[in-house]
Amino acid sequence: MFHSIRRMTPLAAVALALAALVVAGCVTTDARTDYDPAADFTKYHTYVWAGGRDMTTQGMLENSLVDKRVKEIVTRQLVAKGLTEVPAGQPSDLVVRYWVGIKEKQQIDTVPGAGFGYGYGPYGPYWGGRWGTTYDQVVVNNYREGTLIIDLIDSQTKELAWRAYLVQTVERNLDKTAAKAEKNAEAAFANYPPRRDAK
Repeated sequence: MFHSIRRMTPLAAVALALAALVVAGCVTTDARTDYDPAADFTKYHTYVWAGGRDMTTQGMLENSLVDKRVKEIVTRQLVAKGLTEVPAGQPSDLVVRYWVGIKEKQQIDTVPGAGFGYGYGPYGPYWGGRWGTTYDQVVVNNYREGTLIIDLIDSQTKELAWRAYLVQTVERNLDKTAAKAEKNAEAAFANYPPRRDAK
């Protein structure tokens, strides 16, 4: 596709670099929630952990630090909402469960190739201006997408009362990933307890 290209102008190089940054930045970060309209959220004051599950069966939770980070992030939000954790085996209003998973993703974008230099002898000038090349540079961004689902289950009815669905990119730096997850969790729990007019 690019066999006839001999050089790239500085302007085109800048455009390509900017496009790469835009593609990397366009990877979505998402926080959504849902709830049972029949649930009475005014009666929920305590919770107990039921643990987590690996949705993708990649052994993520074999690393106890992952479980610890997730619980710490969720616990901060629960405490901020006035909920108190009780030891396992003790009566509680809610049971907290989470699901976690990671999958490989790919995002592809193109950058218009106008401004590339060509070596076509005496015909070279005709490849500039509005008659410029139609070739595009392809920018491929491979990344990992992480999903965290947080369930609050009514201990009495055994029914799901509230759910948060968090999606984000997974950074190589685990501290950055945790910071993103923290912000995602804050955004989700901003909808807890849910407003009846929100659905």
